[in-house]
Amino acid sequence: MPNVLETRLDIKLLMSYNLMNDHMIANLVNERKTFIRKTATKEITKEECLKLLALELNVMAICSSAIDKYHIPRSWFIDESVGIMKLLCNRIDHLYFSMFQMFSIGCVLLVEYMEFQSKYKKFITNEIHPLIVLMSKKKCEPQMYIAAATFEYEKQNIQMARRYFEEGIIKHINNKTLYLEQLWIEVMYLGDVGGGHLNEMKAIQIYKNTIKHFENDMEFHILLLDRSIEVKPLWRLQHEIVCDLMEIYKLSDVMWHKVATLCADGFIFDQNNNSFFGYVKDFQKRARCCILTYNEGLKNVLNVTRKRNLMKLLTEYIIKLWKCNNGIRNSEINTLVKREMKKAFQVGHFHLGGLHKPEYYVYWAVLCQDNRPEILQLAIDYNKENVRVWAEVLEYYVIHFESYTTLKKIFDVGYQALGNKSLLLWEITDSVLQQYCDVTLLGKFYEEGAKSPYPEISNVYKVDYLEWIHMYDGISSARKLFDQLKNLEPQNKKLYTDMIEYEKLQQPINVSNIRNLYNVACSKFCRQGTEVTLWSKCIEFELTYIGRATAEKIYKMALQIVKPHLRTDLKRNYKTINEIHSKRTVTIDPVVIEISDDDE
Repeated sequence: MPNVLETRLDIKLLMSYNLMNDHMIANLVNERKTFIRKTATKEITKEECLKLLALELNVMAICSSAIDKYHIPRSWFIDESVGIMKLLCNRIDHLYFSMFQMFSIGCVLLVEYMEFQSKYKKFITNEIHPLIVLMSKKKCEPQMYIAAATFEYEKQNIQMARRYFEEGIIKHINNKTLYLEQLWIEVMYLGDVGGGHLNEMKAIQIYKNTIKHFENDMEFHILLLDRSIEVKPLWRLQHEIVCDLMEIYKLSDVMWHKVATLCADGFIFDQNNNSFFGYVKDFQKRARCCILTYNEGLKNVLNVTRKRNLMKLLTEYIIKLWKCNNGIRNSEINTLVKREMKKAFQVGHFHLGGLHKPEYYVYWAVLCQDNRPEILQLAIDYNKENVRVWAEVLEYYVIHFESYTTLKKIFDVGYQALGNKSLLLWEITDSVLQQYCDVTLLGKFYEEGAKSPYPEISNVYKVDYLEWIHMYDGISSARKLFDQLKNLEPQNKKLYTDMIEYEKLQQPINVSNIRNLYNVACSKFCRQGTEVTLWSKCIEFELTYIGRATAEKIYKMALQIVKPHLRTDLKRNYKTINEIHSKRTVTIDPVVIEISDDDE
């Protein structure tokens, strides 16, 4: 082994304690020589630098571990150990620096270097601070300054973090990200130290310089605001930003919407003198401040298109509050919301070219009710297809149930608007009446539905009305009602089948009535050839109460009418009916008849 190896303290340590074999040591020395030579001729590559860096870091780790393991509490060993660590750390430091001088660098490598310097600071004698490295580079990306500043901030060195941002802004004077992150560091620092006048003034000055440089850039101004409120404790900084926004961009609908949204999220301020800006969780304070902010914006925005947009946003927010049950139980807020809704609708319709969503006329109409028939008509005209909005309003009044009269008014208007598509409104009101337990009102409601000119409604409520009459007034009233309903178009099969079932419940049953009902029902609803169940029930009744001959006659007639692909089902049903019939005894009051094959 050449004597030159032994002159190096680190090599001597590696050899003395057999920490690396001769081949590995020779390779290490060769790599170091190659680096020096190629660096001088500028032939070195970044990959070769990274390879040597990894090797040197590994050597330092091995030596450091050995020093700890073989520690001798004597001055000569301690001095020699310190000398080895200084040698290794300065070599690695120089390697980082050389690499940064020759090649483009990334944030990860920069932070690794800064971490290395921070960790081994006491051993590095020829320290070249990363800031000097950055300053010496012809070009460093803005993210490099941000990474370095963030590193220093995390090491609780705010002054050095500020220097990085200042240097980065000098090099990249129009880079918004640098300014944004610079303010964010100050906000985080305020959060760490709990404010303080000097610290607040520093943050405000940085913010003021930023908006001065990016004058009239409202979008960036809003970004600064968003960044500043990410830390919940609020100081004068955030207050300054909000006040500046409202002063500089008071003609902008976008700005007012942003500030109003902040209020809705809990960042409220005093509308009268702007002397307070803070965060609250109270729903009522949020809602009030948001509405007042929108209204302040409407006073300041002059452009009609922008004013209309702001009114649209205010309207959406108020309607959201109106639908929401949170906090609206408070009578004062409830009154405010309804008043603002009416005002927004009036301004939108009469002064800004109409409401931007047709369903808003429905909300307006139900707020005004009988006081504004022209608004009611607008709601009907604009929402003849919108089932959702009418159902939504009706359900709102169900939740806030005051009286059936009020609910019925909303229902009637929605029914008038939707016509044949109003079944959902009928179902909602039906459910309420059943819970309300008013038999008289429910009966009137069913009668109205049964006699509706719209098939989708009458088909459902003819059946429901018949059921209701049978339940509360008995079979006689049900028969009278059936006679009234059976001729109303469209014809309804279920009306007949339900009436048949009601007749079957009587004791004794009226065979003649039931046979007649089956006869009419089959004539009306089985001619298309798609009905098997009704034929089967008719045959079963005939077989049970009249006789096999007429039952078989009906079966053969049905077999000719039903479509070919349904005949198998009909045959199967007929066979089952006969099998059951042969095993049972039918009672027709007051005579008991036993059915057998001889009774044909």
